[in-house]
Amino acid sequence: MTSRTRLLALNRAHRRGITGKDLDEWMEKCREARNELRQAVAVMHLSGPQKLINAAKALREAERKLREMRFVQEDDGKFNPDRAPESVMKMADALEAAVYEFAQIARRYTS
Repeated sequence: MTSRTRLLALNRAHRRGITGKDLDEWMEKCREARNELRQAVAVMHLSGPQKLINAAKALREAERKLREMRFVQEDDGKFNPDRAPESVMKMADALEAAVYEFAQIARRYTS
């Protein structure tokens, strides 16, 4: 699972009221996904062209912004299991856009 998927799942678990060990498990899964992303970005810093490095940095920043939203509740206070709050989805969409931008740039250097 991607960091985006795990962070959205963590937000959903939190909004459902999951606490304790179960919430800790969700947090650990998010940490694992973030660590994989961090390692990939570090590799880009070691050997990638500057445009790819910049795209990797933007990707990390988008992931950080989504992570900051992981415990946001619904504005109206009504739990919707099918969709995260609008502010969370906005950050998730920004992360997805950063992933696509990174992929487009990476394709230029690998094709």
